[in-house]
Order: sequence, then C-alpha cells, then structure tokens
Amino acid sequence: MHGVLQFKSARGEGSFRPYRRKDAKRTKSGCLSCRVRHTKCDETKPICGGCVRNHLLCTWPNSGKTIITSASAGSDRPEQSQNATSLRRLSPNRALSLWPRLNGRSGEQRLLQHYIERSAQRLVIRDVIKNPFLAYMLPLAQQNDGFLHAVFAISASHLSYDDQQSHIVALSHYGVALRAVKYLITEYGSGYNRNPVVIVMLLLALCNFEDISVTMALSTAASADEKHVDIKSAATASSSTVKGDGALQLLAAGGEAGTLDHEASHRLVRKIDLYVMPLICIVYFLQYLDKIAISYASVTGLRESANLHGNQFNWVSSMFFFGQLAFQFPTTRLIQAFPLARYVAFNVTVWGTILACMAACHSFAALMVCRTLLGAAEAAVVPAWVVFTSQWYRKEEQAFRVGLWFSMCGFAQMFGGYIAYGVAIHIGGDPTASLRGWQVIFLILGLFTVVIGILFFFILPDSPVTARFLSPEEKALHAERLRSNVQGIGSNVFKKAQVYEALKDPNTWLYSFWVLAANVPNSIATSFGNILVSGMGYSQTQSLLLVTPLGAYEVVALVGLTYLAMKTEQRLLWCIIGHIPSIVGAILMATTDKAPALVGYYLTGGIPIGWTTILGLTSTNIAGSTKKITVSCIQTIAYTVGNIISPQTFQAKDAPQYLPAKISIVILYVLVTLDLCLIRWLSIRENRRRDQEKEALGNAYTVPQNHEFLDLTDRENPEFRYAI
Repeated sequence: MHGVLQFKSARGEGSFRPYRRKDAKRTKSGCLSCRVRHTKCDETKPICGGCVRNHLLCTWPNSGKTIITSASAGSDRPEQSQNATSLRRLSPNRALSLWPRLNGRSGEQRLLQHYIERSAQRLVIRDVIKNPFLAYMLPLAQQNDGFLHAVFAISASHLSYDDQQSHIVALSHYGVALRAVKYLITEYGSGYNRNPVVIVMLLLALCNFEDISVTMALSTAASADEKHVDIKSAATASSSTVKGDGALQLLAAGGEAGTLDHEASHRLVRKIDLYVMPLICIVYFLQYLDKIAISYASVTGLRESANLHGNQFNWVSSMFFFGQLAFQFPTTRLIQAFPLARYVAFNVTVWGTILACMAACHSFAALMVCRTLLGAAEAAVVPAWVVFTSQWYRKEEQAFRVGLWFSMCGFAQMFGGYIAYGVAIHIGGDPTASLRGWQVIFLILGLFTVVIGILFFFILPDSPVTARFLSPEEKALHAERLRSNVQGIGSNVFKKAQVYEALKDPNTWLYSFWVLAANVPNSIATSFGNILVSGMGYSQTQSLLLVTPLGAYEVVALVGLTYLAMKTEQRLLWCIIGHIPSIVGAILMATTDKAPALVGYYLTGGIPIGWTTILGLTSTNIAGSTKKITVSCIQTIAYTVGNIISPQTFQAKDAPQYLPAKISIVILYVLVTLDLCLIRWLSIRENRRRDQEKEALGNAYTVPQNHEFLDLTDRENPEFRYAI
C-alpha cells in the first residue's frame, strides 16, 4: 500500500526511513523534535533552526517536574507545561504554519494546538521529564496521516468534555485512524517492511481515545441517572447538538437500518410519496393560484371597482414581489430557526387570510398594501420546497418530484381560468350584486387556503426526524438512502462560512441569472395573461378560457421532460431541448396575430421546465444547509426582481399589441437557454477534475467517516459530484 500509510518527508517527497546524521552528536538539551530525530539542535527558542528548515513543530521539554494526573481523576484544566507556554508566545497560525498540510484548515489547526497544550499532558500517568505523547507522537504525526488523525481524535474527544459539538469531529478522525491501523497490519502481515512498534503506538493512541470517550459517556450517563437515561440515550441526545446533520439523529435513534436493497428503498419512497407529496403539491398549487388571482380579478370588475387607470394595475401586480423581496432574508433565517412545516403552515394560513381580505379593497392604496403583505407571506414557499425535496428524496428522485409539484402551476392556470369563467358567467360585473365577481374569487380562494394551512400544520412533519408515519427502523433506512446525496437531511445551525461560500460560488449566480431573466417575461402567464389574449382579438370572457391550454401544455412539458431527465440522468440536456419550442412560440407572438399568436402563447409554457431544473439543481448541487438556504434566498430575490420588472414591460402606451415586451421575451429566452448550456459545461468539467484528482491520489485519498452527514458544502466535500 502507498499514500497515507507510508512515511513521508515533511515536504511530501516519497518514503524515507529515519536516519542518524554521521556528523552530529545526539543532543540532550535541544527541542523534542531534534531529540527524536537524533540531530543536533541549535537551541534557538521558541523555534530552533532545524525545525524551521525541516518544517517541523518545535516543542521543548518541561523545565521542572509537574504532577500530571490521569484524565479520569484530574481537572480538565491541567497546569500548562513550558513547551505549551512557548507555543502560546506565538499565534496559533504562526506555530502551526510549520505543518504545511494544515494551511487553511483552521479546525484541524485548533485540534493540534489543543493536543500540544492540554491533551498530551493529560495522557501521561506519572511525572515525566519528556512527554512521550509529544516527543514521539508528533514526529510520527508529521510523517503519517493515521497518527495525525489519531491526534485529532484525541484532541476533539478531550474538547467534547466541555463542547459536545466536538464529538462528531472526534468520531470522524477516529474512523480514518482506525482504517490506517487496518492497512498497516495488513501490510505487515503481507511481508511489507512495517515497524510493529509504530503499529503498537498507533493502537495505543486509539486506546487513549476510547478511554476518553468511555469516561465521557459514563459521566454523561451518571449525570442523567435521575432521569433514567442510559448511555445510548445520552449519545443520542448529544448527537442532536452536533453541528452536523439531522440524519445523524436518525442513525443514532433508529438502531439497525437493515439491508438497503432496492425493494425496501422502493417501498419507503412510495410511503413518503403518499404522505408528503399530496400536501406539498396542493400548497404549491394554491400559492400560484392565489398569486395570479389578480389576473382573473382584472377581467371580472376589479379595475372598475377600484378605479384603476393608466399603469396602476401594473404596480398592483408588482407590489406582490416587492413584499416577497423585502421579506426574503428574514424568512430564509426563520426557515432554519423554526420547525419547517409549522412555519410554512403559519405562512399559508396568513396569506389565505390576506387574500380573503382583498375582497374588501376598493382603492389603489388598499390593493397595494394587501398585495405587498401577500408577497411577504408567500416568500417562504420556494426556499422551503427546495429543503423539503432535498430532505425526503435522493438526487436521482428529486428532478421528477420537483417537476410534479411545480407542474401544479399549470393546473392552477387551468383551474383558475375555469373558476373565473364560471364566476364571470353567473355574476359578471353586475353592479347590483351584493358581491362582485372579483370579490367572490378572492373569498373562495382565500378561505380554501386557510383550511389547507391548518391541515398542513397538523399533517406534514418538519423533517424525517419527526415523521410519525415512519418507524425508527424506517427513519434509519431513510438516512442510509440519503447518504448518496452527500448532503444529509439538514442542520439547524447557521454557518457564516457557508454564506460566504455561496456568494463566491459561480453556480449561485448562474442559477440566479436564469431565474431573473426567465421571470421578466412571466407576466404573460400571470398578471397580463388574460389582457394579452384579449389583445389578440378575443373578448375578456373568452380570454378566461383561452388561457387554460397554456397550463395544460405546461403540465405535459414539465412532467414529461422531468420524467425523461430522471430516466436518463440528463436533466439539463432535456431542459435545453424544452426551451426550443418556447423560443419559437415567443417569435410567433411577436410576429403574428390571432390564432398563430395564440399557439405561440401556448408554446411559451415550456419555459417553466427551466425553473424546475434550477430548483432541482439547487436542491441537488448545492450542499450545506446554510449554503442551500442562502442560494435559495438569492434565487428568490432574483425571482422577485424579475417579476417586479415584468409588468412594467407591458406599458399602457403599447396596448393592445405590447410589441416591445414581446421582443424582450424572445431575447431573454435565448439568453436563459445559453445560460443552461454554460451551467452544464462547467458541471461536467468540475466532475471530471474531481475524478482525476481522486485517481491521482490513489490510496492517499481519504474522507472522514460519515462525511455525508457532516453538513459539508459541495465545495468542501471532495466526494461530491454535480448532477447534470
């Protein structure tokens, strides 16, 4: 075996065997690193010249005897030795910069610093002049990754006395060190020249880790004895406080997950589809229908009742997205801070109430206020649905599920048209009616949404961890299913580093550009759909029915293309193909009249396949809970900005043809298609680079145990591959 199990020089240049310099006498007064290498030390403090030249950590022996007790008997804040004090004279970055492999890895630098200053002192069981856990372990850790991870595991386990969040870090490093022992023993038994003393020392280090871990577990169990909490329960409780992922709680609480075969996984997916997808789809159906209700109201008497003139209706349409934009950042943080399903249910109930209240609006100002509040309440939907999808489904399952719930927009387009047509026929704009047509529409949709919001609160679980319809074994099986996502099911811990990474990630801005550019023409399906069709030469009542085929085409395109994407695992390719008819349709709208223009209007219903693809890619290709929510937030901002601009492209002076708006639609559809091509090319290139890097490292390539559930981002996790 090669790689991490070989002794390496400090510069990583091949294997070597420690040797004794012929021209140097063994030093008895130098630093510990020079002593163990049998080289003369120039005794320059705090860092000698030899350690500087060889990139070694320079530590010094105790100046006098210090009583050090064992970990189980002494205080966890032992008196610091001279070598620890000398290290504190330097900043941690300065002292640890002598370990080139740790540059830029602040977490591991902190663990090494803690080991030198505290953990190593607690491992000795009697007075010593030279601490062997410093004198021998550190040079070996310089040369062998197995020893280095053992040092990290001991240090993190010691830290977990005061900080339970370090427990999962300790387990991860322990797993890597344990594999190193396995390989070393295998090589030794196969005849390789491996020093058995080195193997024994590594085993001793792991035994020390076990001793610390067991002591901590017993201490936790003893403190919880009054509540009859056993060691397993204590471990489960501590796992919920880890800055990792909720999937770790499922694994801790669920016991044995059993064999993850295809049939068991398929049964579990069917069960999740039955319990989760119906409400997910219904609420997404309602959020779109409630948002575009203003379009149906516009042709059933709203503009006359509220005395809207000029571009006032444009601004009423846009204010929804101003509210969504203003509340996007707060709602993103609240999604992570509160139980997800409960928070969404609250928002659904609120926006249903606001929509019903719009039936009482008879002025431009009142409509502006209500539309703003409606947008603020609906701001949670898109980020929340991305999180729901990623915590319930595998990568290969997500595209089709996103297509399903997003296809509800098409059903809403059809259903809303039929409802509005029925209201227009039976009530119309009769001024003597107690309720005008537009008021009936707002009341029906608003009250129905309130009922669904209440049901959502009591039925949908916040995450797989709290799902009552899953047994503990099924929860553990679900966690194993999602291991291949390399993302877990989400963490409630907010991490600033993931926010910064999201802002620097090109994918964030490529995805968001598509969302912005594709939503500028969105008014053709929302606020101005009926007005645009009326301008083609049809009556306002006819337009309520004629817009419904747009929704039908959207449903067929979404479900069909996402199904093909799932089967071929080529979602971006099918998305690009789906955009081509939409470009043709936009050209027909801009250059023809009546029937050809209406057909072109229907063909533009293929553009939402790109929206589902971007949402799916955000769920699949953006890892790290905080990063995922941050990217979703940026996309929703892009979505709201695009929709704020959208009604303003339909200026009253351009009615009824709105030619400038139609030309802009053609240009933007071409740009978003090119954007998808660029995303696909970059993803393929990055996947190829990671594969080549892994192949080049060979056996030296290692990843932490349970790395899938450590809430790592797609950039931090070398095992992550981007879906295309």
